Amino acid sequence: MRILAAVLVLGALYGCGKAAGGTEAAGGDAPKLPVDVQTLHDEELVDGTEYLAQLVSRHHVAVYPQVTGVVVQILVKPGESVKRGTALLQIDPRREAANLANQVAAKSQREASLELARRNEERATRLFREGLVSQAQFDQARSSRMVAEQDVNAQEASIAAQSTQLNYFRITAPFDGTVGDIPVKIGDMVSAQTKLTSVDDNTNLEAYVNLPVEKLAELTDKSRIEILDPFGKVVGQAPIHFIAPEANPAVQSVLVKAVIPNETGVLRAAQVARARVVFKTHPGVRVLASSITRQVGQYFVFVTEADGKNGAVVKQRPVELGPLDDRRYTVLKGLKAGDKVVTSQLQKLRDGAPVEPTEAASTALSK
Repeated sequence: MRILAAVLVLGALYGCGKAAGGTEAAGGDAPKLPVDVQTLHDEELVDGTEYLAQLVSRHHVAVYPQVTGVVVQILVKPGESVKRGTALLQIDPRREAANLANQVAAKSQREASLELARRNEERATRLFREGLVSQAQFDQARSSRMVAEQDVNAQEASIAAQSTQLNYFRITAPFDGTVGDIPVKIGDMVSAQTKLTSVDDNTNLEAYVNLPVEKLAELTDKSRIEILDPFGKVVGQAPIHFIAPEANPAVQSVLVKAVIPNETGVLRAAQVARARVVFKTHPGVRVLASSITRQVGQYFVFVTEADGKNGAVVKQRPVELGPLDDRRYTVLKGLKAGDKVVTSQLQKLRDGAPVEPTEAASTALSK
């Protein structure tokens, strides 16, 4: 009986152990980790380098008076947009206006003298034909008329010159643009050496970039200059239209220029801005910076691959990265269009782990 009882106990223990082992085997498949993936697509990538650019307005003028006088009116405000011919300031013109009035009055007197000289000439002509006056008297009357005509012409020229001089007392905008600072005040005495204000047309600005000499060989007919804001966003771009024929011997650089349309109005003349010289463009792929991992100086990403037995699994793949732009790295080596890059749960992944991928937004830039 003792032997039979021992056999039954051992049999029960063996059955429980087998059942437990079966449960462990059934649970041997690891659960699939849900992850987000992005399918890489080719997009246009730029091959360029950042430099500093000096923005220069080709339409800038410092306004100086051509006469001496007292400022009596300031007709615009700094920063105001003006059209060509808009009055900016008024200098006291009363003295010149009085001179002009005198010139006009003198013209009236000379016109009266001319009218008298013409009548005397007509009378002398009739009398000369009748033989009642001498040749000398006739010539004298004609000469008096001609002198009177010249006096009137000279007076008209003086009036025109005085009128032109009077126009200088009203300072106007030479072209469409924006008014700069106005350092003078009403009542100030100004002369030809006094700066009154400035007018700038920032519609188009010329970007000056000093390019290292060794980079000249990378320029093509499609190279361009992009102006960037502090966050790296392009706010203006244009093709390079000028390459200096000589290098700067002090820094071994060559000046290149591009005319940048200031469509957004955020750029200013004399501004120093971030600029990217784009040498060429080519197709390629980019990945989010958040999908990159690093181990011992090497960069990796996880990509999903189909596995006939377990479905999708992840593979750790080394990559070579280019510049970072807009939170995305240019991939120089290791990935291609069509690869599915994991963008979440990176800290929980290991090479060959089964996953349940969910497609996220495309990495290609919107057109």
